[in-house]
Amino acid sequence: MVVLQRSIQAGEKAGVMAALGTFIPEFAYTFIAVYGYATINSNVEIGKIIQLFGGIVLVSLAIFYFFRRPEEPKINYTSTRKDSYRGFRKGFFTASVNMLIIPFWAFV
Repeated sequence: MVVLQRSIQAGEKAGVMAALGTFIPEFAYTFIAVYGYATINSNVEIGKIIQLFGGIVLVSLAIFYFFRRPEEPKINYTSTRKDSYRGFRKGFFTASVNMLIIPFWAFV
């Protein structure tokens, strides 16, 4: 969704940079998932804590986005080189806070 939003707002190059920003943390989360899989399997309490934390994050985000006002789309927006890198940072941050990807890669 971030890539789509950046592409619509700032152009194709900003969308590609946002995609690259979301792509890089995926590798880190994959390694964390592989390493942490044994720990989660050996200790049931850790798995329950991760489930609780993930549920709290999802409910919090749902409440935030439910009450958020929609932004007006920018028409005739001219994209600059700086906007592309801002998209990369935004994509990287978005992917970095997605803690639910760790259990996903552990399952895969």
